[in-house]
Amino acid sequence: MKKTPWKIGLLQAAGVVFYIMLIVGLLTSMNHFVSVPNEFLAGTIMLSLLVFSAAATGSMVFGYPAFLAANQKVKEAFSVFAYTLVFLLAAMGIILVIAAKLA
Repeated sequence: MKKTPWKIGLLQAAGVVFYIMLIVGLLTSMNHFVSVPNEFLAGTIMLSLLVFSAAATGSMVFGYPAFLAANQKVKEAFSVFAYTLVFLLAAMGIILVIAAKLA
């Protein structure tokens, strides 16, 4: 399979959406089984998850474009990044439409 910018952008956006759905599912199911009575501990866990999520999704969105830019393929790097953002916006729109129909 040829690595075209739109395919890479689609895969990166799909990875981010899958990661988000995985974390939301995990948090939703954890809410039924575990309660954290200590607010300090709950805040620490949430901020740690925030930092980890920022690193994970940041590497998914910026990792390959940064690699391309470092190898003097700046035009392709911007193209991949733009496609990733477009596909993420499209996924967000689809999720909002589904959520509106379910509400």
